[in-house]
Amino acid sequence: MTVRKAFRPDASQEWRALYLKRRGRIYMFWLIGVVIGVIKLHPTSMNAGGLSFAIERPEAIQGVLYVACLIVWFDTFATVIVKQGMVNRNDRRDALFAALKSHRHSFKNLDLQQLKAVQAAARRIVRMPLVVSLIEISIPVAFIVAFGLPAIWQLIRTIVFG
Repeated sequence: MTVRKAFRPDASQEWRALYLKRRGRIYMFWLIGVVIGVIKLHPTSMNAGGLSFAIERPEAIQGVLYVACLIVWFDTFATVIVKQGMVNRNDRRDALFAALKSHRHSFKNLDLQQLKAVQAAARRIVRMPLVVSLIEISIPVAFIVAFGLPAIWQLIRTIVFG
């Protein structure tokens, strides 16, 4: 029995675009926070859209960026986990198609051990994007947890104690 590749020209393009947008936001918030911390930037005012804002506690800006990064990370993490649970028949077919590449895309003349190897390879193919995505978006969060907590505590002290 030959396994055919699923016909889905744009099935995962929307998910990919959403994921890349969220990943970009995570890294943007993180990198801006790192730059602010490295150059010890303490802005006192900000102009946006013709409006001018006075910043009373400029040391809390890095904490705000890190908290925004954590919020976007949590949302993206939850979305990736939910998306992984929504693996459909076409995704499984694509994984089998890729796993059977060394066997001419056919189950013909495969013994039980080879079938189990193909099944294991297909499972790895389905799970690998989840693992890579979670590692990819967790790099900034690991940095924030390791080095950015003082900025977050400064933000909390500024909010609570004024």
